[in-house]
Amino acid sequence: MQKKTELVWKPGVKTEMYRTPVFSVNEVKSLSPHGETKTFTALSAPEWVIVIPRITDSSGKQYFLMVTQWRHGSARLSVEFPGGVVDEGESPEHAAHRELLEETGKKAQRLTLLGEVYPNPAIMENKSHIYFADCELDTQAQHLDEDEFLEAEAVPIDEILQKMGEPPYDHALMCTALFFYLRHIKAIEKNASQH
Repeated sequence: MQKKTELVWKPGVKTEMYRTPVFSVNEVKSLSPHGETKTFTALSAPEWVIVIPRITDSSGKQYFLMVTQWRHGSARLSVEFPGGVVDEGESPEHAAHRELLEETGKKAQRLTLLGEVYPNPAIMENKSHIYFADCELDTQAQHLDEDEFLEAEAVPIDEILQKMGEPPYDHALMCTALFFYLRHIKAIEKNASQH
């Protein structure tokens, strides 16, 4: 793709206007491609991780481990892949292992980075790191945050494929994560067919 330099803005002074426990609201003055200074609003937040945990039962049937939790923005229950915030000084990979164990009680046998996306680049500065994990069958106790109330369950992969994008599977980042998973599986299948 050719670089379109005539579309590039030059970010300038960033001033924090308001801080919450989850993000801060910043005023950003940027220089347009035509040399005009304009003011925009941007949200600063920590990086996020999403983990797509897969388990296989003794008969070979595969499931995704999903978590159901209340979302205050939509004011309803949402069924999602586990995930959360990357703590300060923590690597995204470590956060993925930690969040998986905290929310589902499962450990990853292998953790694979599938991709990274900006949740909403129009106003948000942070990235979301999406991982795939084949999980051990052994389960430990959940270790949820004080304000975290969620239930983990194994859902057949076919059910997720059929229902993703419809309530209660309508969290946009989960749709993105599922796309990365499908691309990953397709690449594995293509590689296997060439050998």
